[in-house]
Amino acid sequence: MENWHFLTKRPGDTARNPVTGEYFDEEAIELPAQALVREAIQNSLDAHSSTDPVRVRFYVSGQAHPLTANRANSWFKDAWPHFKSPDSGLRSDQVSAQPGDCAFIVVEDFGTKGLEGDPAASDLGIGTAERNHFYAFFRAEGISENIGGRGKWGVGKTVYPRSSFINTCFGFTIRSSDRKNLLMGRTILRYHHIGQARFVPDGYWGLNDSGFVSPVAGPATLDKFRRDFRISRSNESGLSVVVPYADPEVTTAAIFEAVVREYFYPIIAGRLSVDIEGPGAGEKLRTLNGNNLLASMASRGNDLSGDLSAVVKLATWAHALPESDRSTLAPRTEEQAPDWTGTALPELEAESIVARFQRGEKLAFRIPLKVPSTGGDWSTSYFDIYIQQDLAGKGYPPVFIREGIIISKAAERRVRGHKLLTLVIIDDKPLATLLANAETPAHTQWSHQTQNFRGRYLHGTAFIKFVRSAPRQLAELLSASQQQRDNLTLSEFFPRPPIQAGLDEPTKRRPNTPTGPRPPVQPQPVTVERLAGGFCVRRGNTSVPLPNGLSITVAYDRSRGNPLAKYDKADFDLELLSKNLTGVRNSRCANNQMLVQLTGEDFEIVVTGFDPNRDIFVQVTADEAPGD
Repeated sequence: MENWHFLTKRPGDTARNPVTGEYFDEEAIELPAQALVREAIQNSLDAHSSTDPVRVRFYVSGQAHPLTANRANSWFKDAWPHFKSPDSGLRSDQVSAQPGDCAFIVVEDFGTKGLEGDPAASDLGIGTAERNHFYAFFRAEGISENIGGRGKWGVGKTVYPRSSFINTCFGFTIRSSDRKNLLMGRTILRYHHIGQARFVPDGYWGLNDSGFVSPVAGPATLDKFRRDFRISRSNESGLSVVVPYADPEVTTAAIFEAVVREYFYPIIAGRLSVDIEGPGAGEKLRTLNGNNLLASMASRGNDLSGDLSAVVKLATWAHALPESDRSTLAPRTEEQAPDWTGTALPELEAESIVARFQRGEKLAFRIPLKVPSTGGDWSTSYFDIYIQQDLAGKGYPPVFIREGIIISKAAERRVRGHKLLTLVIIDDKPLATLLANAETPAHTQWSHQTQNFRGRYLHGTAFIKFVRSAPRQLAELLSASQQQRDNLTLSEFFPRPPIQAGLDEPTKRRPNTPTGPRPPVQPQPVTVERLAGGFCVRRGNTSVPLPNGLSITVAYDRSRGNPLAKYDKADFDLELLSKNLTGVRNSRCANNQMLVQLTGEDFEIVVTGFDPNRDIFVQVTADEAPGD
């Protein structure tokens, strides 16, 4: 009979509690609905079975229409002692003494393949010709078989139990290959005890065969599951996931906003439609598709209108644009690190393009380049940029979209000095694959330090920087306002005494007032050099005595105000960045400050891992404290 099953801990098992769900906390996805929508739709788009659009349905019961306590008891009574265990990892104030009324969320996809693969398999089967999506969904964490898909980490599915107060979900699938109907449940707790028995974290709902839990296929149980949790799937292939005792912050309104912000582009492109049902949806059913997206956004008021609407209008124009209407910028055919230096507008079109840009017209550009693979081969690839001056508004941060996924933290600020609407679309496979491997688990940003990317690509960091800087580079090219950058930003600071831990404010020069010759620059004991995504501190003028130690304080530079005073822990933490220290001892890091003791004249302090698209402000002062 179907039931909840937990294995007891064996004497030699390592006691390791699951942490994969914490990836999404570290990625600073602030809203539970945002994480659920991002991962659920991404998985559905990866599982599409034809050229038809994927349809995703979200149903939120809320507290108005929960599963009653009596019916919930039939699904959860056997697992409840595990949920109530004091070391289960669940919050005791969110788990009642016994199953109560159960508010739940349903996520269903249609036009997809369902969970293919052998349900009885005991491993993922990587290296074989056939992938096992059933095993990957229910029995694997931190392992991805999604070769060629949008996800690379194998942790996205953990958003389902993470959205539940009991860390639990059910998965009901109909497979396109064999039309089998299968239902299974999973809960992710910590190592916990009931009485004298110690249990492993993972529990499964299904049929137990000598410790191996298999999915349920009985029609009576499946019909009861459909009725109780308002499943709309009848005989269509795909996957239906139920999140019981759901986080109340995941409302229909929150889902609506997350869908619009995270997936407006595949909706406009006709690759995705989304149904949202439940209390607070405004009506019984709200469908979002390419025909009604803008109107639906306008109906929600200021939260989703205004600047974002302007970006969606640009995306609508971009999708309908013929291939021939894009201007190509300086094709890059070299097998080397990409560089914007020397890039120019097409000579015959330049004057017309600049005039259109100044009038606030929409423009489209294709940027060709050669891209390396992890095997060392090079392929021709490209990405597209759509840009428009926002003459009536204040602009919007550039939107980077990799194969339909918005990389929301690739650029969180508007392009300085410009009011722009910009889309960067990366759909061509060689470049899209490189950037996908650079994405962090929640797919919100690109980092050259991810385990899927680090050391695997020749000039890999340069490609991230090249794409990320595209909106700024193109805006400067179009406005003919490229300015000479100050390459001494990191070195003109030592040993001037700071004012409130920052630099003195520059004295404003009065017009027509002679300033006289500048005093000679005093020799400094330490120099700071700019590196790609970091800096290097080493010995300066050897005629100046060297202190016993150094205090190094870092912040992202700003156009106004004291950068050090504006530092935020969300910017970076020096302790977590890559460091290469030579000739020092007793180094300490906390937040944006590093203290080091020097062992001699020949020392070098290299710190990398900063956002390469932002300037770094570094202050170095003497630290004569004893070696602590």
